[in-house]
Amino acid sequence: HWEARQLCGWMMIHCRDLAMSSVAAHASAPGDFSAETRDRLCEVAVGFPVAFMLHVWGPAQSDRRADLFESMCYNIFDAPTMELLSSAAHRPLAMVEHAQAVLASQFLSGSARDNVAMAQLYASLLHSAKGLGQPLGGCERIQGTPLPYAFVVHL
Repeated sequence: HWEARQLCGWMMIHCRDLAMSSVAAHASAPGDFSAETRDRLCEVAVGFPVAFMLHVWGPAQSDRRADLFESMCYNIFDAPTMELLSSAAHRPLAMVEHAQAVLASQFLSGSARDNVAMAQLYASLLHSAKGLGQPLGGCERIQGTPLPYAFVVHL
C-alpha cells in the first residue's frame, strides 16, 4: 500500500513538472517553444492520471474503459488524439509515446537542435515524460504480485 502511494505521488510530480515546465518555457521563449507544444504537453499532464487510474483498476471490458476515458477527458484532447488514445491497448504508454512525439517534433527539427538552452529544456521535459512510465511499471508489478499465503489466511 505504501509503495503504491509513493509511486502515485511520483506520477503526480512528473505530471506537474511536465505542465509547469511547458508553461514556463512558452512564457519565457514563445518564439522558440510553441503554444501548440505547451498545450499538447499540458493535455498529457491532465489526461495521464486518468489513463493510469483506469489501467490499474484491473481486468475489465476495454470498451467500458475507453468510454470512461473519453467521458473523463472530454474536451481535453482534440478528436484525432482522443481517437488514438481511446483505441490504444495500453493507454498510459500511448500517452507517454504521444508526449515524446510532441517533444521530438518541437525540438529535433530546425534551429532548436542547435540551441543549448533548448537542448537542456528538451532533456528536462523528456525526463518528465519518460518519468511517467516508472510509477506505471511499479504499480503494474504490485498489481501482478500475488499475496503471500500467510497474508491470505488472515484475510
